[in-house]
Amino acid sequence: MKKEKTISNGKLEKKSQSIIPKSDFNNVLDNLLIFKSQKELEKTFGIENIKTETTGNIDSESENYYTVLFPNTKNEILFFWKNEKELKILDFIKISEKNVRWLTKDDLRIGLRLKDLEKINKKTFTFYNFESELLSGKIDWDNGFLSNRNVSGKLSPPKFEDPHYSTQLDKASFEGFSKLKKIHNSSRFLTSYDIYLSEIKVWNK
Repeated sequence: MKKEKTISNGKLEKKSQSIIPKSDFNNVLDNLLIFKSQKELEKTFGIENIKTETTGNIDSESENYYTVLFPNTKNEILFFWKNEKELKILDFIKISEKNVRWLTKDDLRIGLRLKDLEKINKKTFTFYNFESELLSGKIDWDNGFLSNRNVSGKLSPPKFEDPHYSTQLDKASFEGFSKLKKIHNSSRFLTSYDIYLSEIKVWNK
């Protein structure tokens, strides 16, 4: 197979003119847990659909490398590795609000509201307030069905800056309520607010 060189992520790499045909993953994130490295992703989806990113400053010692599949599209999926330098040994897969097409095997998908999540969890749950820098909106499944699954999620706070979502919302009142460390999803106070699932992680356990 003839190969040509291309610049990717600032490095000179080899690019195949043809790739292994993509398997049918049915847009289910759990089906992507079979991939053990970025190289395997490149062979399956094509190097042109893969990008390497970092969560830290390039000049710092705390940078963490990860892989982006289908970057800047509605299919964008992030792969985080236990071996970050060699981009192998999968730790977890993550999607955010950019990706509205993929779901988990338990039907978790971006955009689900509190009642939808409660139904899938088969139990009420709590989540951390939106003031916390690290835990903002992180869900605790509280021993529900999803507690025993390999998934975690975060909620998005109401979009007060968008009149389409917040015309009748009382921002000051919500901010006072949300200072509680953890908030119960069944609180009647939340029924007036547009809170939805905005991040999903599927762990490779």
